Amino acid sequence: MTAKALFQAQPSLEGLPLGRLNYASMRYVRQFFPKHLMDLVVLMSRGIEDPRISYRCHELVAGQMIGHARWHQDGKLGESKEGEIHRLITINGVPTLGLIGDGDPDAGPHQVLHAGTVWEYDGDYWHRARPVETACKRLMLRVSKTNMRYRNHWER
Repeated sequence: MTAKALFQAQPSLEGLPLGRLNYASMRYVRQFFPKHLMDLVVLMSRGIEDPRISYRCHELVAGQMIGHARWHQDGKLGESKEGEIHRLITINGVPTLGLIGDGDPDAGPHQVLHAGTVWEYDGDYWHRARPVETACKRLMLRVSKTNMRYRNHWER
């Protein structure tokens, strides 16, 4: 398995709210996201009925990261992930690493999921975040087709 690059995007981080949410509904995120970010969410959601939106935007210092430092899969844990689709974009910082094929994620081979690109992968795709090298504002935005329940809860 590999992630597939769908398209490039460079949304402005200006005015984006700091905080996070996981698997929220489109209706819920509209109250927090500026128009330019909603436009990207809509574009990333094409072909996904009832998408779940995950978002993290934080001011990071060198060595911090958004996401998991460990290898992980998105979506439901311990359940069938058949039919799941996840579309991910990060802005600023270092790329995400993904596993090419099946096997031991630590052993590789690895794929680099560059920032500024919307990547699509299925629920069985192993990947992990990496720490930023210099202080920056960083965005992680993911649109998912999954049977996870909506979690319409904003956290700062």
